[in-house]
Amino acid sequence: MEQSHLNWLTNFIWNIADDVLRDVFVRGKYRDVILPMTVLRRLDAVLEPTKQAVLEMKAALDKEKITNQDDALRAASGQAFYNTSPFLLRDLKSRKTQQTLKDDFIAYLDGFSPNVQDIIKNFEFRNQISKLVESDGLGQLIESSSTRTSTSAPPSGSCQGWTIAAWAPSSRTSCACSMRTTTRKQASTGRRVMPSSS
Repeated sequence: MEQSHLNWLTNFIWNIADDVLRDVFVRGKYRDVILPMTVLRRLDAVLEPTKQAVLEMKAALDKEKITNQDDALRAASGQAFYNTSPFLLRDLKSRKTQQTLKDDFIAYLDGFSPNVQDIIKNFEFRNQISKLVESDGLGQLIESSSTRTSTSAPPSGSCQGWTIAAWAPSSRTSCACSMRTTTRKQASTGRRVMPSSS
């Protein structure tokens, strides 16, 4: 990845972290929240076009009492992963209470396929949810991650590696392969690495 593109991505992510997490986490702990949320947003964008097909497949499989559903759900999503919850991230923005938001967000996480569950587990992201809810930060984080766009386009360059950090769904097709590669590496190593903000 070109340095200018990496710098743009780093600044974009850290601006969101500063806006949402400043009074909740010390800066050194931002990565414990913003990195898994970045991956979740990317997965969400990739899965959005086939969301309804996955829900319909899930309902049909349940109706037929089929328990081994993984292959069929992957086929319905058109990806190596899927989410069977009724939600997209943007659906969670308008919850009336923090408890409802927490419950629905956990249901959203629970809906991901087993391979994504491994990623979430390695990030230890569920450990951060209660603190985010108590500080009223979860809703703000979801709002920023599902609707925020940058004021300028990223520098031109090839789509690889950390380009999963782009929030905009328009890049989903060209980045899907590198996103899967990156998240597999995260799952296998358990690393939670964030580029320096300096």
